[in-house]
Amino acid sequence: MIVWAASTEIFLEQSNVHQTLEAFEKGLYDDDPAIAPSMIYAYAALKSGVPFANGAPNLSCDIPALTKLAEDTGVPICGKDFKTGQTLMKTILAPGLKSRMLGLEGWYSTNILGNRDGEVLDDPENFKTKEESKLSVLEHILQPDIYPELYKDFAHVVRINYYPPRGDNKEGWDAIDIFGWLGYKMQIKIDFLCRDSILAAPLVLDLALFMDLAQRAGMKGVQEWLSFYFKAPQTAPELYPEHDIFIQLMKLKNTLRHLQGEDLITHLGLEYYD
Repeated sequence: MIVWAASTEIFLEQSNVHQTLEAFEKGLYDDDPAIAPSMIYAYAALKSGVPFANGAPNLSCDIPALTKLAEDTGVPICGKDFKTGQTLMKTILAPGLKSRMLGLEGWYSTNILGNRDGEVLDDPENFKTKEESKLSVLEHILQPDIYPELYKDFAHVVRINYYPPRGDNKEGWDAIDIFGWLGYKMQIKIDFLCRDSILAAPLVLDLALFMDLAQRAGMKGVQEWLSFYFKAPQTAPELYPEHDIFIQLMKLKNTLRHLQGEDLITHLGLEYYD
C-alpha cells in the first residue's frame, strides 16, 4: 500500500502521453517530461499490484492510462490532495451557507506556513497545481449554475505565503462576504491556527486501512467513496465530484455498511415512528 505524501509537483496539463498505457510506457522509455515522478511511482505500484492513494495535488494516477491500468490489474486507487486545513473549513462551512440559501459575494483565503511544503509552494509553477484543487471546492459545492442569484460570479482568491519561522504550524485566514434576505450583507472571518502534519497523519492511517480493505474486498480502480479525505476527489470521467464533507462522510459510512451487509443509513425520520 502506497500513500503519496510528497511535495507538490509542477503543474502539468494532460497530454497524449497520459491517454493510453501504450503511450505512457513509451513516454517512460523516452523520458518524456510530461510524466511526473509521482506518475512513475503510481505506475510501479499498480504494476506490482499495490494500492495507491495520492495525497498531493499532482495528477499522479488521475490520468486515463493509469486509471485503466488500475482497472486491468484489479488494484484500488484514490486521490487527490489531502483535505486538512483551510479547505477542510471550506467544505464544512460552504454546505451550511448553501443549506440556508445564504448568498456569497466573495471568499478570500490566505495561508501562512513555513515547512518544506510552504517552500515548494512559494514557486508559482508549483502553487498552480495546489490552486487548481483549492479553487474547485466552492464551485462544486455551491453550484452557481443552479443558483445564479446566490453564487454566480463570486470572487474566490487563494494565496499561500512561505514564512520560515512558522515551521509546521500553519495559519489559514479567510474573509468571507455573504448576503442574506433582502440582500443584506454580512461577513465571516476565520483564523485557523493548525499543524499540517497533525491534521494529515490520521488521514494517512485511515487510507492505508481502507485501501487494504478495498483490495481484500475485490474493489478495483477509483475508490470514489474515499472522497472524504481529499480536496480534489478522483472520480469516474462522467461522475460529478462531491465536495460536501457531510455527503462524503455518508458515502464513506454507507460503503462500509454495505461491505458488512448492514442496512444503509437513510435518516428518513419517519421510520422511527412506524
